[in-house]
Amino acid sequence: HVENAHWDVIVIDEAHNVASRGSKDSQRAGIAQKLAANCDSLLLLSATPHDGKAESFASLMNMLDPTAIANPSDYTKEDIKGLYVRRFKGDVKDQLAKYTCDDPQVMEAHATATREEEAAFEQLVALDLPELDARSKGGILFKTGLTKALFSSPRACLEQLRSPLRRKRVADAIPADALRELCDKERTSTSEALERARGYLAHDPVANDLLALRDLARSIEAITPARFSKYQKLLAAIKQMGWKLSSAKEDRLVIFTERRETLAFLAENLARDLKLKEGQFEV
Repeated sequence: HVENAHWDVIVIDEAHNVASRGSKDSQRAGIAQKLAANCDSLLLLSATPHDGKAESFASLMNMLDPTAIANPSDYTKEDIKGLYVRRFKGDVKDQLAKYTCDDPQVMEAHATATREEEAAFEQLVALDLPELDARSKGGILFKTGLTKALFSSPRACLEQLRSPLRRKRVADAIPADALRELCDKERTSTSEALERARGYLAHDPVANDLLALRDLARSIEAITPARFSKYQKLLAAIKQMGWKLSSAKEDRLVIFTERRETLAFLAENLARDLKLKEGQFEV
């Protein structure tokens, strides 16, 4: 469909992600090149367009004008003059003046981990998954992902802990209907799902890894909203800012978070703890 369609204007944000790197292009680079060839106008936006390699930057310039650079390893700024506009905050300050207010106040808030959080983190640090990691180069990445998820919210980490259920070695041992139920967080808790999955793999050494993940899940499930230090710090910060429900229409709060599960947690718990009614908050 992309190859057969023609576009008036294509805009690619974070365009450094579609630059060519190495001998084999990524899927993103490939589709960007197809789009570039099938449009009248192309606009690439990036705050970090150059990664220090002449070839990757040349691939972006050649999407704009395929004739601009003959040798991707050897060119000058004169060769690409007119293809790019480089602007800093100071360059647009006057244009943005009517849209901006005073410089923002920045307030850092640090949360002290609760006993339950410390226990879960210590368990995560000591986590060893010899079978799940045996044939996977991503073993350390899985543990890193769990750590990042835990620092976002317990709910995000619990969702990440279900991911081994979808690995082929585990999934193939579980009947399809049962697997769907175990992957459904509305029907089973994470620790229950891992415990039941372990039962299907009783004669497989991977069951020991699932046991370790189950124990970690139980520790994380013990981190209730009241014992989730960062969430409690957020509530305190909202009160410290002087935000009131009565002024919510004019005094809006925007909260960013990295994980979708954390977003769902905030929508559910902030609505209760700030006594928000339907229509007073949006996700």
